[in-house]
Amino acid sequence: MFTSYSLFLHRTNTRIFSLIVLFTLFAPMQSSYVSANLPVINRNGENTSPFALIYEKVAPTVVRIDVKGEIPSSDQNQGDIRQFFNGIPQQQQNRPVEGMGSGIIIDRKGYVITNNHVVDKAQKITVKVNEDETYDAEVVGTDPETDLAVIKLKLDGKLLPEEYVAELGDSDELKPGDYAIAIGNPIGLERTINVGVISAIGRYGFNVMGTESPQFQNYIQTDAQINPGNSGGALVDINGKVIGINDMYTARYAGIGFAIPVNMAKGVSKQLIEHGEVKRGFVGIKPDIITSDIQEAMNLPEKDGVLIREVLPDTPAEKAGLKHGDVIVKLDGKKVKNFQDLLFRIAGHAPGEQIEISIFREGTEQTFKLKLAERKSV
Repeated sequence: MFTSYSLFLHRTNTRIFSLIVLFTLFAPMQSSYVSANLPVINRNGENTSPFALIYEKVAPTVVRIDVKGEIPSSDQNQGDIRQFFNGIPQQQQNRPVEGMGSGIIIDRKGYVITNNHVVDKAQKITVKVNEDETYDAEVVGTDPETDLAVIKLKLDGKLLPEEYVAELGDSDELKPGDYAIAIGNPIGLERTINVGVISAIGRYGFNVMGTESPQFQNYIQTDAQINPGNSGGALVDINGKVIGINDMYTARYAGIGFAIPVNMAKGVSKQLIEHGEVKRGFVGIKPDIITSDIQEAMNLPEKDGVLIREVLPDTPAEKAGLKHGDVIVKLDGKKVKNFQDLLFRIAGHAPGEQIEISIFREGTEQTFKLKLAERKSV
C-alpha cells in the first residue's frame, strides 16, 4: 500500500542542543570536516552546527513522492501504520486515494529507493525533486518482504546532477548512541530534518501489517523524529551518509522510530534494478529456540545459535547431511545469533550460491557446504 507508516517519536531536541553548546565551549573545530566526535565545527571563522552541513548535503538527494491509485473498500486502516489515510471512505468497492511519501535518489539515471508501501498499487507516481523539478515515475520493482521498492524518474535520456545522488554508508558499523538524522517529507512538509541517535539495532518481530508484514526485519531503532510522509526518506549519520531507509512510526509511543538498514537496501535495490524482482536463497530447516535446559542437556557453550527441529525433505539442508538436533553455530565462518539472524543472512545470498554452515553435533563442531535453493515468498 502506498501509505506512510514511518514510526515516530514526540520529543524535543533541548538536550541535544545543550550538548552542542557545551562542546562549542570546550572543543571548537578548525576545519569544515564533519566529525563523528564533535558536534560543532568552525567554518569561515564561525561555529556551525554539523547538522546544517548534513542538510546541505543530503536534502537535494531526498525527494517527495506523490501517488494516486485505488484501494478496495475492504482495506481498513490497520492501526497506527495506516494513519496517513485516516478518513478514507470505506463504503464502496473501490475508492480513489492519494498518498505521499519520500524517496532517496541513488543513481544519476533517476533510480529512487523508497518503501514498498509508498508505491504499492499506485497507478500514477509523481516525484518532486526540488521546487522547479517534478517528474513522472514508474515502478522498477518492489519487494514486500523487506518493504522496499525502486522507482525510476522519466528523464527522457538526461542525467541528474551528481549532487542529487545520495552517498550510501555502511549500516553494519552502527552502534547505539551514534547520531541519526532523518530527512524526509513528514505530513507534506518538504525536506524536514530531525536529529536523534541510534537507539538500538537488529530489531525484529513486528506484526505491523498483518499477513502483509515484512518477512525480513532487521530494523534500526532511532529517536530521530519520523512522521507520516517520512516513509522512504533518509536516515543518515553524522557525515551525511545514508544508513537507513525510514520505514515505521507509531502515534502510540513517543521516542521510537524504525528504519531499514541501508546494507539491506543496497542488495535489494541492485536486484530490483537488474531483474525487477528479488530472489533469495533457501536452506530448508525448521528451527527451535535454545533454552537454558537445552543448553545444559546438550552441553552447549552458549545459547546463541539455531537448534534444528526438522530438516525439510529434498532441500539443501537434507542433501548436505544436516539432521534433527544439530545446532547451527556459524554461517560462512561468522557466528549465528538466532534464527532471525540466520534467515536474514541466508536470504542475502542468491539461489545457486554455495555457503558453509558450521554445526555443533555430539560435542564437536562440523562444517558442511550447501548450494542454496530458491526461497519462495510466503
